[in-house]
Amino acid sequence: MNEAQIIDELRDKFGERIGTPERLRQHRIVVTVEKENLLDIAKFVKDTYDLNYAISVSGIDYPEQNKFVVVYHLCTMSEEGHLPLVLTLKVPVNRQTPRTPSLISIWKSVEWHERETWELFGIEFEGHPKLERLLLHEDWDEEFPNQFPLRKDFLLEDE
Repeated sequence: MNEAQIIDELRDKFGERIGTPERLRQHRIVVTVEKENLLDIAKFVKDTYDLNYAISVSGIDYPEQNKFVVVYHLCTMSEEGHLPLVLTLKVPVNRQTPRTPSLISIWKSVEWHERETWELFGIEFEGHPKLERLLLHEDWDEEFPNQFPLRKDFLLEDE
């Protein structure tokens, strides 16, 4: 199955539940998914395309649009008989209430990535069993209450 067939299948299966799937280049597809549909679509792409590994989870801050975008990069670890595909799921999240479902029930490999994204952007992953500090020091909340270092509006004290 090639990228065009995957895109057609995603459009046929999910219609308006996803944004227009886009082929970035060979073996790279990007799909925008609303958080309400994330779990269903993630489970489908894992099972259908054997995307058995989440490479990364990250966030992008768009303060002028009052949103974050959570980005999942998904692939297959096995090379035998599989399309060498990296599928990216982009999930828009409101900046005022930054919440989205965790995908840890589908890919265990998101555990630390979701924790890092929570810690650095303040995006809550609902259903994640262990959203706690991973990188920042334990006193971060006392020193910088309700501040997240990868948000574009984060300012250091001397700024």
